[in-house]
Amino acid sequence: RDRYDDEDDYDRFDEDDEYDEYARERDRARDLDGDTSRRNKGGSGARATAKGTQDSAHVCIKASAGGTYYYQGFFSYGADVGIHVHRNILVDVQFRGWSASAIINSNPTVVTLIPLAVGASYKHMRGMLHPYVGADAVFILYQVDQETGAARFAPGMKVKGGVDLKLTESFGLFAGVNIGFAHAKYSADLDRRLPPTQFMLDAYGGILIQL
Repeated sequence: RDRYDDEDDYDRFDEDDEYDEYARERDRARDLDGDTSRRNKGGSGARATAKGTQDSAHVCIKASAGGTYYYQGFFSYGADVGIHVHRNILVDVQFRGWSASAIINSNPTVVTLIPLAVGASYKHMRGMLHPYVGADAVFILYQVDQETGAARFAPGMKVKGGVDLKLTESFGLFAGVNIGFAHAKYSADLDRRLPPTQFMLDAYGGILIQL
């Protein structure tokens, strides 16, 4: 009987050891599952955060100077505002001034034209160089009636391209070119030799701030 009792005790010890080993393996498996789940959740959060940063909208403001040809040569200056509606797509608004000396009806004078452009562009946003292309509708204020104050605009279209050089997260340099045309319906009122539709070329560069 003692031998049997010893054997029963030995079997119980074996069962206890097996149970303890099983419990340890189960706990280790649970720990591994928990770590994997936390890593997966963390990765998903990181990916979501990265995607959110990628698609978040921001604003790019540019100040520039350059040269323009429209009927004649002009000194150009102005500002551009681009609003990112997607990481690579911007809605653009451009305010510019063109100034030059000219002869109008045999009289020397200083001519200032004020173009306003609204459009969109696609910009490649990787690395330090950000090339872009786009198109705008343009409206050039070219005459104000002295008696009535009525403004006359030359509507037109232009395509544009250029590159931004990113120096810091919020500051950089850029250069761009616009090519298009505009139609000044009443250009003959200024000078009979001026055709209403005229080619337009604008080259400029400057600084940019990204917010």
